[in-house]
Amino acid sequence: MGTHVQMFKVYSVISFILMELWMSDVVNDSVKSTIFPPPCWDGLSHPTMWTSRNSKKRKVDTSFDISIPHEPARTTMERLHLDTLSVSTSKGAKRRTDGFRGEKALDMDMDQRKYPDFFVSHDQTGPDLDFLQRDYFESWDKEHETGNRSKARTASKWNDSFFEKTTLKQLGLRIQLNHVWNDTCPAPRQASGNDFVIIDTLEIHEVALDFCNCEKSKPWEVQLLRSRLYPTTATRPSSAVTFGCLRHFQLLSFESKCSVFEYIGALSRATDNTGVSTARDRYNEFLRVVRQYRHLKMLKRSGRGHEKGGIAATQPGECALTCPACPQPGRNLPTDWKKKPEDKKYLYALFVALDANFKLKRKTVSSEERDPSLGQGWAFFVEETKYKAFLNDFWHEKQPKSNCVSHDAVNKPDREARGLAASGAGTVDCSRHDLKRPCSVGDLQLGERYINMDYVFFQSLRNCKLERLVVSYDIACQWHLNIRNRMIKYPHYLHLSNSITYMSFLVPKFHLPAHIEDCNLLYSFNLAKGVGQTDGEAPERGWANINPLSQSTKEMGPGNRRDTIDDFFNDWNWKKITKFGSTMLKKIHEAASSSKLHDDALKDFEDSIPQDIVKTWREAVESWERDPSKPNPYRSTTKELSERAVRLKLAKQVAVDEGGGEVETSHEMHASTFIAHGLALEGEQRKLSLENSELGDHPTPTQLYRLTERSNQLRRKITTWTESQVSIIPEAARKRLRTDHRTPDGTPDIKVENIKLWLPSELAASGILVSYALRDYEWQLRHGQAHDALDEVRNGLRLQAYLYKHKDRYAVGVKANTRSNTAIANATGMVKEAAKRYRVARGALLTLSETGIEVPLDWQLTLRALRDEDCRKLTEGLEGDSESRRTISWIWLQFPSAAQQAEDPRLNDALKVEWSRARARSMRWTEEVELLQEEMRRICQYLSWESDSWKTRATTASHEDTTVREGMAAFAQSQQHLRCQLQRSFE
Repeated sequence: MGTHVQMFKVYSVISFILMELWMSDVVNDSVKSTIFPPPCWDGLSHPTMWTSRNSKKRKVDTSFDISIPHEPARTTMERLHLDTLSVSTSKGAKRRTDGFRGEKALDMDMDQRKYPDFFVSHDQTGPDLDFLQRDYFESWDKEHETGNRSKARTASKWNDSFFEKTTLKQLGLRIQLNHVWNDTCPAPRQASGNDFVIIDTLEIHEVALDFCNCEKSKPWEVQLLRSRLYPTTATRPSSAVTFGCLRHFQLLSFESKCSVFEYIGALSRATDNTGVSTARDRYNEFLRVVRQYRHLKMLKRSGRGHEKGGIAATQPGECALTCPACPQPGRNLPTDWKKKPEDKKYLYALFVALDANFKLKRKTVSSEERDPSLGQGWAFFVEETKYKAFLNDFWHEKQPKSNCVSHDAVNKPDREARGLAASGAGTVDCSRHDLKRPCSVGDLQLGERYINMDYVFFQSLRNCKLERLVVSYDIACQWHLNIRNRMIKYPHYLHLSNSITYMSFLVPKFHLPAHIEDCNLLYSFNLAKGVGQTDGEAPERGWANINPLSQSTKEMGPGNRRDTIDDFFNDWNWKKITKFGSTMLKKIHEAASSSKLHDDALKDFEDSIPQDIVKTWREAVESWERDPSKPNPYRSTTKELSERAVRLKLAKQVAVDEGGGEVETSHEMHASTFIAHGLALEGEQRKLSLENSELGDHPTPTQLYRLTERSNQLRRKITTWTESQVSIIPEAARKRLRTDHRTPDGTPDIKVENIKLWLPSELAASGILVSYALRDYEWQLRHGQAHDALDEVRNGLRLQAYLYKHKDRYAVGVKANTRSNTAIANATGMVKEAAKRYRVARGALLTLSETGIEVPLDWQLTLRALRDEDCRKLTEGLEGDSESRRTISWIWLQFPSAAQQAEDPRLNDALKVEWSRARARSMRWTEEVELLQEEMRRICQYLSWESDSWKTRATTASHEDTTVREGMAAFAQSQQHLRCQLQRSFE
């Protein structure tokens, strides 16, 4: 009962202060206010002040008093007025400047060039007492008109030797509250002990302040609030914080995550950094005021002051900013959204993501009784009392072990949390737009237990009236298994709405590779239908922003910590909302181009495959999408090569490479046979060149002997072949005589691997054409050579992929790893040699095709230029490409022949799996385009709905005080205007 009475008192105080905020802050925080003149200077005797510039002294006789207006209804906001300022120069000349009063003080045409220091451009918070930090203690000399003047940034006085730092109070400044200009208070009452401290954005000031105690008087805290000074206590305040300072700290903490302790420490040093005259310690007061300010701003911006029930009638989650892009029936969905075709219902699904953060811990400090939240579940944190009662009832429920990998979140839910009241926090986010959802955050007591995550999940969906739900969680494969049975046991307020007919549980893209293979096929965003390019990692991006705050929140009491984090989450959501215009535009441009890219890639892939096979594959995929119990098309059905088979294949390849083969030397050979032998010699030259390049800086005698023997053997073969070339291609013999160079002993001065064979393609490149038949023979042989080389590239890449997989799974120890590395190196060498052979063959084909022989018109469509990045595995994209963005290399866009399928059935199965994935990529990007278009429409409609809501609040604002009512209406209108501006900027 005592807690309820205490909270009722808190609500009463909050309602009172919120009413006063309408009186002083009626301009929306996002709209720039008018330029205001500084306060008037009038009447009281004041000490002499000096400033210095260029070693010259200027004496300024300033006599001033400050009166603060108290009738905001007159001009919609409080104003400060300028009367006169008398200035004495060193020459004794007297100059008097005319002041400005009333409405003229707001005239934007005032001569700011003549009186620049009489103007203060305030920020969004309006005209508070920020003049305490301004340059009002300045000297004005005869050179002022040219802009040359000196400034004293802080209050100081000339002591006949130098400028000595002082306080505004010591200089004689007195602030009179609750009275407008020229309305002297007949009964001023000094602040307690004639001592008052004002905390401002640059310093902590000691001033003399008088409260109004006449018949016009109001409570002291009201007088301060209407002067845009937030009192640090509700009764007999002796210090206050300017609204500008509070807003400055709030924004600074949002961006830098600085604490109150650090901020007050900086202000104290700015006031006095010498330690001689330490500034008043106002840490505890500022801490209390900041917390209240955060809470009041949250209530004000959520429109609680305009609602009929007021603050006490606030419902859970009503103070949280919601995502305008997520589907919300009655706010941003079309009236017939439930009647849309089945294949378009994914456009109206809600995407949410769960995660836990163990950096947001809290030490065992204070208690709920001593430090309750100012808003019980009104924003992002769930209501604590119900949450703790729920945990108490189900704490001893056993959590089953994981049948996936050993997830600590599943198998070790009761991790040690010594000395901590909260080991972290669990949350539910909008997974497509990274916004926090209302009532979606709850403290963790030990580890990431199911009951904790269940509660925040069901609470965040308590008002969900949608039909489809896509849930992302890094342990979704385990957590979702018995979720319906668990929900039935829970209290009724945690049950999901009966309107939800479809729920899909997936694992975020970054976390998925850590799961077993079955999870990678069943819980992948890349393979699930109707999810677009959602990655499910939204909470992780939010944690990166909030984690630095944990250094200060872990030392807070429970209520203060929740209120602070609520404020930061609201700011996170607001920044996301204001950037929707640019982020959504960037996403739609990327999605549109990627959709076309992957559609074209799929079409190219399908064009290379017989259509009856594509039809069979498509039917299998669509059958699985309708019924996941059917065979999964993304799972390979053939067995991989055994290690023994791989070793045998590599051994055969090495034997072929070392044997080199024999070249027929008969002079009676046919011309086509002669050219075929020439191509074989060319291949041996490439192999010898590769071996020569692989020798280290210090080869062994054995290596040199072996290489020399192979060189001599190849030279003899080439010599025999060139003898036959004289009769078959006499043009080549004449070309060789002109280009060959020999040493004095008659031996060629060129390495054997560099000897020109002068095949028809080489002669054509140098401008010599041989017979049509010879050119045609080589073209046909080169065409077959290119296709064979491309097959070897593909086989080598598939072999390489298997070897890497085998090494990761089974290679343990130095010996096994060395053997695996050797096998991988051999497979890599095979790919490189085949790629080089392909490039040489294609180059010859290009040359020969320009010599007038008859060739197929589309041969370059199947034999494209081979780049290094094209030589990648079937399931591999370009460097940096994710699964959703990768494309298939063109080398795989050739369906294997019947003979190839019979020789290696695994290739056909691999192509089927890759076609299924290419289709999935194309569909996901198409879905992403449609989802983004729908979300952009929803954002504008939601802002329109929100604008209408604020318009209604403006017209229905009611209060017995006319000035309060005017302030409420003005704030509502400014919020309506802001929503309209956002909507126009997005459109």
